Amino acid sequence: MPAFARRRTQQAQDNRRAAPRTELRVEVLLETDVNFYYGMTHNLAEGGLFVCTYELFPIGAELTVHLTLPPDTTPLSLRGRVQWVREYSERNHELPPGIGLQLLDPPPAALRDLLAQREPTLYE
Repeated sequence: MPAFARRRTQQAQDNRRAAPRTELRVEVLLETDVNFYYGMTHNLAEGGLFVCTYELFPIGAELTVHLTLPPDTTPLSLRGRVQWVREYSERNHELPPGIGLQLLDPPPAALRDLLAQREPTLYE
């Protein structure tokens, strides 16, 4: 198997998700031990979410994500760990920069309920 095909196969294996993702755009506040940053969700699942942001964090960094899921008005706080980072690229300018976060705690009922009501939009 050529090297490029092995890399694609490995990338596909690395990109598998435990749960289907649902597209959802809501503003988020990312909190670190020393600062706050703004972003927007791109998609989410029970195990994690992708946050569009130009503020990129190192892999392994732990953050608190504050967001409000529709139709609720009660804000949620989710603990997450940065699993991967996408920098802005002129070549792939249609892909937003941001961070993939793995949720560290079980998803709250509000997130599970929202995902159960929506059709997944991205499958692995």
